[in-house]
Amino acid sequence: MSPVQIQSLLQQAVTHHRANRLTEAAAIYRRLLPAAPRHFDVVNLAGLVAYQQRRLGDAIMLLGKAQVLNPKHAGCAMHCGLALLAAKRAPDAEQHLRRAVGIKPDYAEGWENLAFYLKTQDRLDEAIACHEKVAALQPGYARGWFNYGLTLSFVGRIADARACHERALAADPRFAPARFGRAQALHQQHRMAEAVADYDTYLAVEPGAHDARSYRLFAMHSLEGVTRHRLFEEHVAFGRAVGAAPTQPLANDP
Repeated sequence: MSPVQIQSLLQQAVTHHRANRLTEAAAIYRRLLPAAPRHFDVVNLAGLVAYQQRRLGDAIMLLGKAQVLNPKHAGCAMHCGLALLAAKRAPDAEQHLRRAVGIKPDYAEGWENLAFYLKTQDRLDEAIACHEKVAALQPGYARGWFNYGLTLSFVGRIADARACHERALAADPRFAPARFGRAQALHQQHRMAEAVADYDTYLAVEPGAHDARSYRLFAMHSLEGVTRHRLFEEHVAFGRAVGAAPTQPLANDP
């Protein structure tokens, strides 16, 4: 295969990849690998699509090869770390995730994923330090503030968690997960009317998020002035909603 053909096929694969047509992208990468086994973009992107398809063995092997080809590529190290984490190889995952931010200390996505890893290991103080890096590097990143808020809530810093969710909403008022995060913080602060209002706003965008619907119903029981008849109606509505659609998982870390 000539260099021109390789580049043409690679561009086709990247186009599919960017459009989330992972099957089509993976098929072209597989054609390219024997013809260009030392082409960094081919090997790296083939590894990335394998990770996205949860073909973890292939992902780890390919991303490992890509790091040999380009040891200074922070994104490749980070994705290899995430693949290793998904494969339950936590110590190896940490090594690669730390390598990513070592290569590129201003890599906000790398710090975000290192925070996620540390949270899975219940190393919350270290995760918080990583979230602080993300906040300093990208103060307008709504998901970063949301994830920061989630971690703070795990250590009982509810007021700080709510402030993070509010920063997320200030950065992007349409970022629905932060609405849910703030609702839970308000709920824990016993500000039930505000919590229910935020749950309602979130559910208007994500009606299949039945976890949020359950929390809302729980908050309704502590809301002043709600009659028994209203609570009965809320329980009936909850049952109908939960029975109407499968549970949709709430948004969480990268």
